[in-house]
Amino acid sequence: MPREKYVKQKILGLIHDLEENHKKILDSMTQARKTLLVDLKNLPDIEKEHHAKELLIAMDKLSHNIEIEQITAATSWQKFLGLSNETLIWIYKLGFQFFENKNNEEAFPLFLMLTLLNPFVADYWIALGFVQKGLSLEVVALDSFSLAALLNPDNPTPRYQNAEIHLHLGQFDKALLELESLAEIIEKQKLDSLKPEFELLFNKAQNKQTF
Repeated sequence: MPREKYVKQKILGLIHDLEENHKKILDSMTQARKTLLVDLKNLPDIEKEHHAKELLIAMDKLSHNIEIEQITAATSWQKFLGLSNETLIWIYKLGFQFFENKNNEEAFPLFLMLTLLNPFVADYWIALGFVQKGLSLEVVALDSFSLAALLNPDNPTPRYQNAEIHLHLGQFDKALLELESLAEIIEKQKLDSLKPEFELLFNKAQNKQTF
């Protein structure tokens, strides 16, 4: 099956696979709860009350039986659970702080939760891919970056990261395919600053050299 078709099916599956994702969201929220509550203490009272209220309502909903029709009607877990974009952005920023400090273990459940709540945001998948890569979960990181590439085909980051991972795994043909797509993006957007890095990866792939 072509990767893009597989990725598209996976995105739809994230919405409709009720039992699996109900557990994943609840687990990731449980793992992230302590982190989220600690960070809430540092927010202004108005923001704190807003985010805390939404998260508590969402966790309460997750503790009850949920029918697939409810999720389908809402179109995403985020909408079904009543979480605003502002709350998701706050969670993203918090996860990014952990990532910048090389604390991938704390960042992972936050980014995983975001991709499950709203799988149509490319930046969430990119962030999850970087964290997975940092945790040496390179094979699953490939899927995360591929989903991001499908959602935002003009962003060079997912293609670059996938090419780098394929090279590290010794998958040179797959790396070249990713680099072909990356070359199109660089040419289309005139991203001259990326050309030296692209050429380095391309030469390694052609010469079958790993990192």
